[in-house]
This record gives sequence, structure tokens and C-alpha cells, in this order.
Amino acid sequence: MKTYDIVLSILRKYPKTRSNDSELAWQYMVMTAQDPTYLDGGFLTKRDFFNLPYETITRCRRKIRELHPELSATPLVQRWRSELQSEKGTHIYRSETAIGPKGVQEKLAI
Repeated sequence: MKTYDIVLSILRKYPKTRSNDSELAWQYMVMTAQDPTYLDGGFLTKRDFFNLPYETITRCRRKIRELHPELSATPLVQRWRSELQSEKGTHIYRSETAIGPKGVQEKLAI
């Protein structure tokens, strides 16, 4: 299965991954792990994983959102990202795990 197909499957199956790239990357690792005990055995924690680069997965996610708008982030997260983008004066958005307005964290259960 190609990365694109795996990411599409994850976005359809786990709605939370539509608003959180780190969660998407974690689910990708869980689905593609050759040895699932590696993930649960203490070698790689979810928190540590969130700090790793995952460009290919997020690139696929962007393409999927372009072709399947129904798999976009929630309106709340889209609004928050837009506000963050205008504050920073840049078109680049980088997800920071569990960081954001308190209301967003609470509503997303981050």
C-alpha cells in the first residue's frame, strides 16, 4: 500500500487526525510498524515521536485535503491556524503539540 493510500485510510478512520498532524503521523506509524511491540515496548513514546520530522505524511495529507475537502481539519482548527498565520505574517503553519488557545485545546481534547 502506498503512503497516500495509508494516509487517506487514516484520515477517514480517525477524524482526530484531520486536525492534528502529529496524531496522523502516530497513526501512520502504528499502521505500518513491522514490529508493533516496538511502539509499545518503551523504545518510542508518542511524546517523543511528535518531535520527529514527518514531511512525506503531511505532504500526502495536504494533497488528500486538496482532492477531498471533506477530510479537512475542523472549522475551529482552521480558524485558529488562520489567526496564527496572520499573527506571524507567514503562510507557513507548523503544528505544535498541545499548544494553542485554551479553548482549542479543550474542544479538541489535546
